[in-house]
Amino acid sequence: MRITLQESFLYFSQFLTNFSYTITISYFPSIAEEKGLSQSILAIFFALDPLIGLPTSLLIGKYMCLLGRKQVFVFGLISAGSGFMLLGLVQHSSYLVSLILSLLSKVALGVGLGCYMTSGPAILLNLSPNNAEQVIAFLEAVGGIGFLLGPIIGYKLNETSLGCFFFTGGLFFLYAAFSYTLISIEQSTETAKERSSYIGILKERVNAK
Repeated sequence: MRITLQESFLYFSQFLTNFSYTITISYFPSIAEEKGLSQSILAIFFALDPLIGLPTSLLIGKYMCLLGRKQVFVFGLISAGSGFMLLGLVQHSSYLVSLILSLLSKVALGVGLGCYMTSGPAILLNLSPNNAEQVIAFLEAVGGIGFLLGPIIGYKLNETSLGCFFFTGGLFFLYAAFSYTLISIEQSTETAKERSSYIGILKERVNAK
């Protein structure tokens, strides 16, 4: 399967997701302990991400064609980037402000994840409707690289004045800007709309057999 520049760019979203996730679980607990946040608050912190992301992805999946897949994708990246910027401020804040910023950051990250992790694969499957298996395989492979490199790069970034959370937030913003410029999607037909979902792709493959 030949991968275009646009598709390669979309695959990067899976890397960024897993990269940022491993950075958070590796370095935020020590910051939370330093700020006096309890273990119960830390548990709520990590639970908020999927708690917000799940209903967001279901809602976005329903209205994605109306809102526009690229617009949803870019908005999700900006929301996630904002969440990491808020996390970067936690280290420089008081206990109460740190608590509020931590919870707000996970809400932003959950919304962002629900948006761009729903629209990103949908765009990829629309671009390569006959290669769904390869698309999923590439997403998993790129995500695995993100899991691998997250803690390593995060460790090096923490040694700098910038910090891993500000760097990751800036990376999301930069990626959103490039995504808005480079991603081009045809959405003018009903076929394109149906292909924007996993169900549409599965229908095509069943009918082809």
